[in-house]
Amino acid sequence: MGSADNSDTEVSEAAHKNLIKDCYRAWNKVDYILQMLRWEIRLFHIKSRVSILQYMIEAAPLSAKADTYRKLLMGDSHSCDKPIPSLNPRINGVMKKRNTIVSLAFPNDIIKSEFIQSLTSYFVAFRMDPDASPDLRASGSPESWILHQKIRIANGVTVTIQQHNNPDAVIVQKARCIEKWRGHGNRFNHILIQEDRAPQNNSWVRQQGYRPAKLLYAFRFGDRINTGKANANGRVVWCSVHHDLLLVEQLEYLSSAMPNVNHGMIMCRDVLQKSQRIINVSSVVIPVHLVPSGGDDNQYFINQYTSLETYNMIY
Repeated sequence: MGSADNSDTEVSEAAHKNLIKDCYRAWNKVDYILQMLRWEIRLFHIKSRVSILQYMIEAAPLSAKADTYRKLLMGDSHSCDKPIPSLNPRINGVMKKRNTIVSLAFPNDIIKSEFIQSLTSYFVAFRMDPDASPDLRASGSPESWILHQKIRIANGVTVTIQQHNNPDAVIVQKARCIEKWRGHGNRFNHILIQEDRAPQNNSWVRQQGYRPAKLLYAFRFGDRINTGKANANGRVVWCSVHHDLLLVEQLEYLSSAMPNVNHGMIMCRDVLQKSQRIINVSSVVIPVHLVPSGGDDNQYFINQYTSLETYNMIY
């Protein structure tokens, strides 16, 4: 084609630098070349979808279909099916060995004092429950008691979801709180958690009570509960149970949690004052993939295009 006279290709070539870096940051650095190719393919699929919808609107702006396409671009909650509930979220990779909390070495992004404070807040709710174990009712909040409790560390959380087009089939998605993974499949380190619903809010995700959070730690705490029965000696019979718990760092929505007009994804960011809390694994809705916004390092888009089930849950 010859030389590019009186023109400069440096700008277009330099654009690839940021694209590759954003793509690399968006994944977990395992098989990163394959993951970067998938990321780029999904990115262009999103752009193609938006372009097609915009073309259809411009071609017939007054038609009934144009209204439907506008709702798809703007994220109207009535334009999609009902969200598909997750089935029995659970922690995975639970270690057999139990360790006392005081002996644990936490990752750099977890401060032990804040972990103890979060765990204390979680256990306080059990102190007034008559069916709770004697330990939780009598000693469930002092730091000295919590430090000497034993827990089993886990790798993350697994959520089983019904397939959109086949209720008899399911897909499995996992969120991680470890640095490395073995095997293949979708992997995330962020989740949507269930909070109080807000039916009057304009945002679909806030109507459903979904909030994004980063998964920091997963563990199992053993306990006993009152069965309501008595043995031959008249003593209460206790049953061994466990609490599957997650330490999460909550994120906050931007732009009133409304979808972006160009690609339909919802923006969120890290909270300036880190907000870590402990939740039960049953509060998990679905693992999610966050895409760096390309501007502020602490701002992300929630990628609902990872699967049809995720799309119907969020969009």
